[in-house]
Amino acid sequence: MPRRELKAREGKFEVANIFYQVMISSPAQTEQLAHILASLSRKGDTILLQGPLGAGKSVLCRSFIRGVFNDQTMEVPSPSYTLVQHYDHDGKQVVHFDLWRISSEDELYELGWEDMDEAIVLVEWPERLKHFMPQTALHVQISFVDAESRPELRHERVFFSQAEKNQGFEPKKIEPEKEKDHEEGRIFQLKGWEDRNLLETLIRAGMVVEVIENSWQVLC
Repeated sequence: MPRRELKAREGKFEVANIFYQVMISSPAQTEQLAHILASLSRKGDTILLQGPLGAGKSVLCRSFIRGVFNDQTMEVPSPSYTLVQHYDHDGKQVVHFDLWRISSEDELYELGWEDMDEAIVLVEWPERLKHFMPQTALHVQISFVDAESRPELRHERVFFSQAEKNQGFEPKKIEPEKEKDHEEGRIFQLKGWEDRNLLETLIRAGMVVEVIENSWQVLC
């Protein structure tokens, strides 16, 4: 059975009991995060991006695709109207879906969803997948935040769970950027890819990370 074959499920399932919350204060940091994810991605991966309009989903996808193909000038048009964009070069495939405008799950067949096993798949508005949402995926949820409600964006820190401390990770203080406008900050919640050393890679890149130990259920 193809990994992305459409198969209805009912109820709910647990995605992960630990997720990473990354504080982002500029488009440049969004691009940095995208390049980190691109460096850890593998053939057959699915990345599901949720968040309100203007949160940065398209910016993350564009930078991710350029990172996969190592081409920072690559044209990456939005799939808002075409619904899907395909990229195939040098043995690598990336498929970028924007499902905002689909009206039924049957349209996923027409878009070729079940034929994407060899590609890295990015999905904006994955809520439209409903009970066809893959159980194995990296979930990226983006929300707006300002410096007043989250002082971490102003006085940047890294947080660790006890489990990470037991693995030898030490808290790392990061100097805040001077005169930085954080009014348009973002929080990126990352769930999945437990086997990719995601936390370690984020820390080594100087990202501001909070480890949240909690269950996250997807209704389907």
